[in-house]
Amino acid sequence: MDQACPLCRKSLPPGPFNLFEDAVRRYTIVQQMVERGHASWSDLSTSAQRELDLAIAGWRAAAEGGLPPAQCFLGQLYQSGQGVVQSDVEAARWIKKSAEQGYAEAQYDLGKILEFGCGMEKNVTDAAQWYLKAAEQGFLEAQYQLGAIFESGCGVEKNDDEAAHWTKIAAGKGHATAQYNTILDFYSQAAAAWCRI
Repeated sequence: MDQACPLCRKSLPPGPFNLFEDAVRRYTIVQQMVERGHASWSDLSTSAQRELDLAIAGWRAAAEGGLPPAQCFLGQLYQSGQGVVQSDVEAARWIKKSAEQGYAEAQYDLGKILEFGCGMEKNVTDAAQWYLKAAEQGFLEAQYQLGAIFESGCGVEKNDDEAAHWTKIAAGKGHATAQYNTILDFYSQAAAAWCRI
């Protein structure tokens, strides 16, 4: 729905959310072409490349307009180099902007960036804090990763109770690796108890 200025009735330019939605639609068209084998990311037709370019321009405008999902997705595009020149530094910059606004997926992505030092200086302690923020919002991968960090004690004080807590939450939501680790932990505790008898 076009929006008009209440004073002069001229059409207003699309806002960040409208730009983001249009970019998602355009990107989805290209993605489906690639998934169906009608194109490849490295060799798009002229029309598909135009759609991808318009999608990226829309995401960039929405990201510059401050929309957290657009900032996160633009950062992910820079990570993969899909439609843009790959840059870990640009990826980290956009993902951090989104994470600082409370976007859970970006908080998780920023945790990964900090944990592995891709585009930013490695800092596992800060990574754990970003994972925690995303995990508290219910972001599944962050819950699992937080459990793994507490289990290893890398960047945080080792805490088996916290590790079990976050791993069980992720397992309960269907995270396959968390489910496997929970079962292993159960059998390991059962075996230890059996040996004490």
